[in-house]
Amino acid sequence: MRKLNFILLILVGFMFVMCKKDGSNEFDPSIDLKFPANGQKNLSRTVTLKWESEANEFDIVIGKTEDPIQMANKKPITDKSYKLENLEINTTYYWRVIAKKSTGESTSLSKDSKVYSFTTAEVVTVDIDAKGAEFMMGSSEPDAKDDEKPYHCTKVGAYKVGKYEVTHEQYIVFLNQSDVKMDGTSSFGDYGNVKFIDLSDANCAIEYKDGAFKFKANAIIKSEKSPVVFVSWYGAKAYCEWLGGRLPSEAEWEFAARSGVTTSTVGGIITKYSGSNNVDDVAEYMGNNNTEVKAVGGKSGNMLKIHDLSGNTKEWCNDWYNSKYYNISKKENPTGPVDGTKRVIRGGAWNTDKESCLVYRRDYATPETCTNNIGFRVVLPLK
Repeated sequence: MRKLNFILLILVGFMFVMCKKDGSNEFDPSIDLKFPANGQKNLSRTVTLKWESEANEFDIVIGKTEDPIQMANKKPITDKSYKLENLEINTTYYWRVIAKKSTGESTSLSKDSKVYSFTTAEVVTVDIDAKGAEFMMGSSEPDAKDDEKPYHCTKVGAYKVGKYEVTHEQYIVFLNQSDVKMDGTSSFGDYGNVKFIDLSDANCAIEYKDGAFKFKANAIIKSEKSPVVFVSWYGAKAYCEWLGGRLPSEAEWEFAARSGVTTSTVGGIITKYSGSNNVDDVAEYMGNNNTEVKAVGGKSGNMLKIHDLSGNTKEWCNDWYNSKYYNISKKENPTGPVDGTKRVIRGGAWNTDKESCLVYRRDYATPETCTNNIGFRVVLPLK
């Protein structure tokens, strides 16, 4: 009898081991969603989901409702990450992972993770669609500078432009999610290792501390909602591309500054500054503020409800600068000279005079320049 019991015990043990081996009676791998954290905000339009699990195959389910049903992948994933691209800005997404145990060509069991959410970058934009209409660029005014002449017809296409300049709060998110070193430099495509932001300046309101970029107020920058400054052209361009956009061309910037008034706009008012002939209505500048960079949107917007194009900070454009460019620029969607040493800057700033705030005033700087009065805004495609 003892011998029979011993044999039965061995058989039961063998069967238990075999069940453990093929997993047919036990499949409970934990699925630990790593990134993005649940509820994380201000992510770019490209997000790489990451998780941990002992399973060997996965499916990703994503959607814009709390019970997502859309399968993101077309074939099973064997890695523990998945890249989502071309996401919409200002949008909350919900996602979960289905972990599967596959043996050969069959999938025996599966398990769902919890549902997590994340929100892409909050960027308020204004739609601009000129529909091929012409507008007048430059100036024929007596105070116009040589590089602002001639006053000429130009066309731009359809695009979204930031209602406000990019803020310190928004730029810090980008720094912490990008491959930017603690000194504010990064490798940036064909440009090599370049400085995105000058953290060494005492008035820069961003610092690297305790393993992350953070805001630090100072005498001239007191709010995270103020436009980011001390950013180079490279740093501005990198942010825009991270968001799936770009810097505006000089023509796009001026069309927005002129409130989208075209040569055929009925009742269109051409103003000296962006939205008014009274600079104090629409701009932070030396005449009404020579002490600090203010939070965005403090002054009235123009007729398109775009703010701070005439003041608060100057703004990087994508174009190379050439003082004679208006004499040779193409009429439709001009994008500037093919090369140069300086990039275009437009608009006035908190510490410049009112002449700098004129909608047609041009300025320039080398792309590595980082100062306390140059910021930028983003342009995104208009679908």
